[in-house]
Amino acid sequence: MKINNNGEKMEIKVGELFRFSWFAGSRTLRGREGLYMGEDFIHRDDGVTVENHRVLMIGDEEETIIDRGLLKYMESPSEDTSVTQQRMKLFS
Repeated sequence: MKINNNGEKMEIKVGELFRFSWFAGSRTLRGREGLYMGEDFIHRDDGVTVENHRVLMIGDEEETIIDRGLLKYMESPSEDTSVTQQRMKLFS
């Protein structure tokens, strides 16, 4: 699956580690690392398919279901994710 990484495309596969950027929409996920566990679609009776994704955050005992809107905040854990660096990227 391809996800947005600060304007760049990043390939993430099941079993890979990632980090949510400090700008992630959820306060409980900001700056945290986790394990990507794959897509988790909901097929509703009215024919609509909802795209969700499963992640296991480091330190949590249960997986978390996120919607595709949070994918753009996922990045490689080896990248510099300091707030200052991210603000510089955002406003440059």
